[in-house]
Amino acid sequence: MSNKILISESQFERLSNRLLSESMTTRQLKDNRSLFFKIVKMIVDNFDFEQLEGLEHDFDDRADSLQTITRLLGMDKYDLDFGEPEGLGNLLYHTAVDNYQDIKDGSIQDYDDLIVPALINRTIPIKTNVTKDVDIKHEVDIDSYSESDAINSIYRDDYGDYLYYNYQYEEDVNDESINDIEVG
Repeated sequence: MSNKILISESQFERLSNRLLSESMTTRQLKDNRSLFFKIVKMIVDNFDFEQLEGLEHDFDDRADSLQTITRLLGMDKYDLDFGEPEGLGNLLYHTAVDNYQDIKDGSIQDYDDLIVPALINRTIPIKTNVTKDVDIKHEVDIDSYSESDAINSIYRDDYGDYLYYNYQYEEDVNDESINDIEVG
């Protein structure tokens, strides 16, 4: 991937001056449709589609790559909340990807022509494999001639008659470690 940014000096100066004069916040950038479009266009002009597609699955790689553009405007990756799925940096990225070909061929000329992705609430299934160190407390009633015989019968329980899941029990979790997480 090239680190060169394809922006004219006058384009850069206009964008920088506008940004600096307004102390641009994320909210202002969302509200400033013209500047939003210019940043999306700069992303499209400076990245191949395959490069952008390669940034789909990692917020950090995406933020680092697109920072070459946003830094020119005085914003770093933290200003644009790349670490959050609803962050402005991710909106800019997905808008660039979704409109890439139409911006490249010139059929999209301004913000009003863009297809801006909607923020949608998504349910993502997660399976977590966890190992727990748990103390389980339960009581059993055993007919015996002595307490010692009752205790011995528990230790010699070859058939699982006295296992906790056959009775009312309490759990105290001492330690827990996550072994694996599967998403999707």
